[in-house]
Amino acid sequence: TDVFTGVTKNIGLLIGAGQFAFTLDTIIPANISLTISQGGQLQPASSKTLTMNGALLAPPAQIFGGAGLISFSGNHISDVYPEWWGAVRDGTTDDSTEIQQAIDAAQTQVASSSNAPIIRFSPGIYGIATGLTWKSAHLVGVYPNNSTQLKWTGTAGGTMLTKDASSPGGLSFGLLQGFELISGTNEVATFVDLTAQFVDNHLIIRDVQFNTCSSHAVKLLGWINFRMQNVRWDNIGGY
Repeated sequence: TDVFTGVTKNIGLLIGAGQFAFTLDTIIPANISLTISQGGQLQPASSKTLTMNGALLAPPAQIFGGAGLISFSGNHISDVYPEWWGAVRDGTTDDSTEIQQAIDAAQTQVASSSNAPIIRFSPGIYGIATGLTWKSAHLVGVYPNNSTQLKWTGTAGGTMLTKDASSPGGLSFGLLQGFELISGTNEVATFVDLTAQFVDNHLIIRDVQFNTCSSHAVKLLGWINFRMQNVRWDNIGGY
């Protein structure tokens, strides 16, 4: 059975170093605050979901593994890190899967655009070989001096980020801030695709450098309101 069933008191649970497997769907209730130490890793089994409804405190290092899913609910986790799934940001390793896992897990606690969490990217170079689906969570790196790079390491062409219109907020809400988006040996065609619907209201690209693409740095269907602030363009095929 779920080991947390029946736990009603407010408690803090410390997970030390080691790998902890979950072979059943497990819900950690909101009254349990979880702290995971360096080297601790929670591993839901294939087709199983580990749901955390309470607060989570952990370093920006891998804390999740296994083939199962991680779900956040209750709006208690405001910051999510790709490193929690094993992103290494060394410029050559493909971090696409780990970044998408962070985006997808953050999305599980989004009931509306007003409570979207932040995916926080550390200084370093995140290799992206497969295009990412940007949902409701804000994507925030470290600025200035291009401390955080998203580097295309896939085949020539393709799109690095595609904004999903079906998530809460759609293309009317979201923040991309504090990155250099750059091509590797093969040029990406489009860095950010915003063509799923008209851009409106609170979609913001801020403190971002677009560096080398064969087609569009930002591809639009059209816009009503769209804010770009402190943006730099270098060696791009178009806007």
